Amino acid sequence: MGNDKTGSPKLAESVAMDQFIDSLDLLDEPTLMVMVAAWGAISHRDHEAAWAEVRRVADREGLQGEVQEVRERAVRWSYRGSNIPAMPYSLQSEDQWVGLRREAAPALVDAALGLALGDRLDESTSGVLLGPWISATGRPG
Repeated sequence: MGNDKTGSPKLAESVAMDQFIDSLDLLDEPTLMVMVAAWGAISHRDHEAAWAEVRRVADREGLQGEVQEVRERAVRWSYRGSNIPAMPYSLQSEDQWVGLRREAAPALVDAALGLALGDRLDESTSGVLLGPWISATGRPG
């Protein structure tokens, strides 16, 4: 596990981030669909404001590279295949399952960053970033 300049674990390699990424494998089709819908319901203005705050915090604390690593880690999960066969009464093919995971990528990136940056973010920003995740899973991280 890498460390930042202060000796703290990097954001993308923290225990909390490992647990978050591991929990993604437990997501099912309805959960991802709720997350995609909830993310799509956020106004463009609110989402842009949240991302402006993420960039401000990253710039202020020198975390630009770490924010990028968190984003990449969430996107990697969304774009990798699965060894879980398609379930009956569910999406019919692996291609459709991966397509839904890709569709959920923006919401998962937001949730990962909301979790990784935690208390560094104001309540409004955290709400925008974590809202779809909480709506879909019922848990904050």
